[in-house]
Amino acid sequence: MSVNPQDWHFDTVLYGASYYHEYMPEDRLEADIALMVEAGLTVVRLGESSWGLWEPHDGAFEHARMDRILDAMHKAGIKAIMGTPTYSVPTGWCANIPRFSPSRIDGKSHAMACGRTWIPTMPPTAIIASVSFAAW
Repeated sequence: MSVNPQDWHFDTVLYGASYYHEYMPEDRLEADIALMVEAGLTVVRLGESSWGLWEPHDGAFEHARMDRILDAMHKAGIKAIMGTPTYSVPTGWCANIPRFSPSRIDGKSHAMACGRTWIPTMPPTAIIASVSFAAW
């Protein structure tokens, strides 16, 4: 994919919001985008809470869902900012890889929590995140 530098010129202030389609019914995308256009949104941020959808099985990457969302945004004239999906690692990692399991200050692990289950300074998380996006 080649990048045209003119695509990065914005002749207006960007007005947008976060969009987490992974929490919505699959058939709602078109209605959501229509509402965004009606509200005058010009950009959305997406992707950062969807690692389990990007990589549903260890090493198996799935891009069709996000491709569909990006194609629909582009068709509507809405720009997209892709976030790295690192704040919520797949739940299977927390169950099967001890270093990803949340733990208390006394070192004992506790039950899996929703979202934000990673440690941002932990090198494996950064490495795995780059591998995930490099595969795309």
